[in-house]
Amino acid sequence: GVRSKIVMLCAVVQAGFGIAPWLLGCHAAEGDVAFVLDKLSSILILIISLVGSAIVVYALGYMKRHGEHAPATAATNGRFFFVLLGFLGLMNGLVLADNIKWLAVFWECTTLCSFFLIGHDGTPVARQNARRALLVNALGGVALSAAQFIALRQGVGETLAALNTGVCILPVALLIVTAFTKSAQLPFQSWLLGAMVAPTPVSALLHSSTMVKAGSYLVLRLAPAFNGTTLAFMVALAGGFTFAVASALAVGQSNAKKVLAYSTIANLGLIVACAGIATPLAFSAALIILIYHAVSKALLFLCVGSVEQTIGSREIEDMSGLLYRMPITTIVAFLGMLSMVMPPCGMLIGKWMAIESAANMLPVLLLLVIGSALTIYFWVRWVGRIITSSYHEEYSVEKLPFTMLAIPILLVAIAFLASGAAMPIFHIWLKPAGIAVFDPASVPEYAGRLMNKFSGFLEWPLLLVIGAAFIAALASLAGFKKSRLRLPYLAGENSPCEERSYDFL
Repeated sequence: GVRSKIVMLCAVVQAGFGIAPWLLGCHAAEGDVAFVLDKLSSILILIISLVGSAIVVYALGYMKRHGEHAPATAATNGRFFFVLLGFLGLMNGLVLADNIKWLAVFWECTTLCSFFLIGHDGTPVARQNARRALLVNALGGVALSAAQFIALRQGVGETLAALNTGVCILPVALLIVTAFTKSAQLPFQSWLLGAMVAPTPVSALLHSSTMVKAGSYLVLRLAPAFNGTTLAFMVALAGGFTFAVASALAVGQSNAKKVLAYSTIANLGLIVACAGIATPLAFSAALIILIYHAVSKALLFLCVGSVEQTIGSREIEDMSGLLYRMPITTIVAFLGMLSMVMPPCGMLIGKWMAIESAANMLPVLLLLVIGSALTIYFWVRWVGRIITSSYHEEYSVEKLPFTMLAIPILLVAIAFLASGAAMPIFHIWLKPAGIAVFDPASVPEYAGRLMNKFSGFLEWPLLLVIGAAFIAALASLAGFKKSRLRLPYLAGENSPCEERSYDFL
């Protein structure tokens, strides 16, 4: 249970906003649509269903091992999976909801599920962080209820489609605040960092495909409503600031889960910045980042969970020589990190498009450039730590449950196969989505230049070059001979001679 006066106050305020329209005679317009399925919601459903399901399968093996060492206060695995699966279903309802009333129902239910999942172990630290997540998201719930009341009071209606007409900006601003709490944008990031105490499948689910993506989804859904207003610039600036600051904070972290957490916050900020820039190119860039980040970040969290259960530590410094101890997990993690920064992977393409789309907003452009440079630094530093290992004649495969090995391999395969199809995905699915939301004729010509250039871009030659380099590296490794090994020079201390003379006279 949880006892918090602030949470109780938020609940009372929300109840007041819910009752007020009936007392004042404010009613929704007749014929309002409750749910809608379009390109944006279908993308989110695909991410939730595929990536979320993969995480649940991984959890089958993880939670069995976790239960062997879990505190006595931990909830049962049965309740864990019940809440986990319910969470996925509620997220599907959330992204389909066009009516603010239904959106609020699913929004609060996902908050409640995250509270149970974060506090699963029942330790004082787990309960404290679960309470923090509930508190921050309760504040967002108050803003959501206030937005619904104001929209009804001003006769706009209670659908997101009605708000996108742009006739009333105050409810939109309140919904943006709601989205910021769920997507952990500064200064609401503390609850997501605290969620790291939960079992790894929870961290992967909250950070990659569900909870935080709900906030990004809501900002993207409302982008037409604040297009061309001062609020758009403020949203873009807030997203760019979160991207740069969270990337800088990730550089100084030694805990692997915290690095991933700050990286998640940073990429969510990048999506928000793209929504604020409000051009077809920026919107398409946000969708690319949304898709590829979900896959890559999920597999990285799962790899860290496997490493933690094996070596008993989340510290990056303790992962030296990990390639020898856990070769499969290390290689998958290595590829997952490369998918965050290496061309022609979708994340790099999305960041490239986001930076060009920010050309007409100099402060946002500078923040995006700084944040992108910092992300490369902390990924490369981590990669260097895990793949650095001394020579061993044989490498033993780690003894993990089948699901804990198979799911990360499946996700990394999806990440690279999807990157190979990045341009077809962009042209067939994402580019039309951006054009449908924002008319290209309404934005400066240069803002769509990169989108037009991509029409003739082929990623296959680059993939072939990378593949050839990988094959050459494997061939070089296969031709290695033990006779070529040489001990490092240590001033004669490692000489096989038994007698050494130190007489320099």
